[in-house]
Amino acid sequence: MESLNFGKLTISQTDAGVEIDSHGAAVLKNADIPLLLEFLKQYLSEYADLRSSWRLDVGQLKDTPAEALRVSVSGKHASAHTTVLDISLTGIFLQSDKPLGERGETVEVTVEFQGEKAVLNGTIVRHNDELNRFAFTFPDCISADGDLSPPKAYRAIFYALEQIWLDKQLGLQWN
Repeated sequence: MESLNFGKLTISQTDAGVEIDSHGAAVLKNADIPLLLEFLKQYLSEYADLRSSWRLDVGQLKDTPAEALRVSVSGKHASAHTTVLDISLTGIFLQSDKPLGERGETVEVTVEFQGEKAVLNGTIVRHNDELNRFAFTFPDCISADGDLSPPKAYRAIFYALEQIWLDKQLGLQWN
């Protein structure tokens, strides 16, 4: 689905994203809203998962200080403590005992580790059918120019986890 037309309103998929063009006044009828939602869901599933930074598989950090990593999610559907499956500077993949929201929904994600605490707006970009695994992107961690710009506390948490991962991969022990 590359474009939708609703009278004088055209919604198109472009290389830059979704373009909305109104050639004069346009009214979106109630009956057309499900079609619009389907278009936007398809767009999200195809383009919102463009990973812009390396993901660290937290499962590889068993029996390390990384086990102290804590992440909780608060949204209109639920609040829950979660298990981190992987993490990057621009997003996180979580497992939860309860549904955390729907694709496209923005929730508050709190990440805590080694005395640092970062509170981020996370947008759900996908979830499994069982609604117990959720992938979030952190739009505020990427500047308008597309550069990585995570908050200082989140950056410190990620780099500390990355150092633990690297030490484990290299078999290093620090005294």
